Amino acid sequence: MTNGHDRLGMMSRPSLYIDFGSCQTRIFSGENAVFVEPSCLVLNDGQPQFIGQKAYELLGKVPAPLQHVFPVELGRVTNQAQAKLFLMAIDRQYLPQVWWRSWLGGSGYVLTQANVGAVEKDRLMGVVRSVWAGKWRAVKRPRAIWSSIQSEAETSQPVCIIDIGGQTTEMSLLVAGQVVMATVIEWGGMNVTELIQKQVWSLFKSAISWQTAEQLKREMVFLPGKKPVSSTRTTVRGKDIVRQVGMTTVIDAKLISPAVSALVDELIEEIKLFLSQAPSNLTGSLLDAGLWLCGGGSQLMGLDARLSEQLRYSVRLTPNPELDAIFGLRMLVQSVKQGELTGK
Repeated sequence: MTNGHDRLGMMSRPSLYIDFGSCQTRIFSGENAVFVEPSCLVLNDGQPQFIGQKAYELLGKVPAPLQHVFPVELGRVTNQAQAKLFLMAIDRQYLPQVWWRSWLGGSGYVLTQANVGAVEKDRLMGVVRSVWAGKWRAVKRPRAIWSSIQSEAETSQPVCIIDIGGQTTEMSLLVAGQVVMATVIEWGGMNVTELIQKQVWSLFKSAISWQTAEQLKREMVFLPGKKPVSSTRTTVRGKDIVRQVGMTTVIDAKLISPAVSALVDELIEEIKLFLSQAPSNLTGSLLDAGLWLCGGGSQLMGLDARLSEQLRYSVRLTPNPELDAIFGLRMLVQSVKQGELTGK
């Protein structure tokens, strides 16, 4: 039987917290960030050559026989072998040996979608356990996010969380921290980036890189609401595919934002459908509680105001949209451990 002193010793070990997403992988050891970079790697003869940000910067620039790999698609591990290579590379490059001595036999926690199937969940947990032996548990993303906003939300009320990732958006309705309804749709920040690339090509016959389109998305695209989009211009480098030469193009936000706005309308219709399927007593309470917006794709300028205007609910961004899931996971685990120690 484990005594209180031993349990405190177990708690002092730095737990691993993992958010293995389609676009970003976030790994924390205790309160320290281990890896917060893109979920991609470049393979050379089947072995990792580059991972994370370095691999991401090579998008569209990798010659054969090098291979670009994304081990997670639509929030699910699609290739266990490649996912294992990715995590093993993180382990070798980012976790020193001294960490292993302190963590050996410790606990780890992995975020999953609320309605993840048993097969997908087992595939993810199997990959993680094959890299880091220990006691692993899966935690639903909405529960973790709920934990991170408790200090600002009226948690006695139902809470609706719209979590916009790179490839998917997860909509969840929670009561007292428990998920009572959730759905995942194929709509994410990557849809917007891809649309910007297509718009620039359509308007200027200039092929811009993924990184350039991402920069335009972050810095220029503003969703029109009651006020029209102001004229904002920037110069980008692209490529004339026909002549195979570089070209410079002046991009005006007014030329891109309307197309992005139409794409966001598709998301709005999906949110409306989700809310229409919820019990009326819960959606009525949301008129006071509002909706919470999080995830990397939630930071499109004007998105919160646009959703509020169209949905007729107050819409608020979580305090740290890109990291609230992993922060909340840590808070949730710590509160549970504290409850165990105090006999709750």
